[in-house]
Amino acid sequence: MIGFDAPALQQRLGDADFKRREGSVETWQYRFQTCVVDYFLYPENADQAVRNWAWRSPVIGGRLDAKACRRALAERDQNS
Repeated sequence: MIGFDAPALQQRLGDADFKRREGSVETWQYRFQTCVVDYFLYPENADQAVRNWAWRSPVIGGRLDAKACRRALAERDQNS
């Protein structure tokens, strides 16, 4: 998803479950039972583009199941 602009990210994954703005950077968070994924959008031309991302367990201090998280992302992508 690196390089996607905001409309492309929304088309692929739907509306973010949570959005936050810090300065010029906007974070779009997608929450799943297995993980939480954040996409960081930075200003680029007339829109914003994904320049970084991070994933983690949905429970603080929990272990990330990367395989299950990728599966959840793929399912959301297919359903959007």
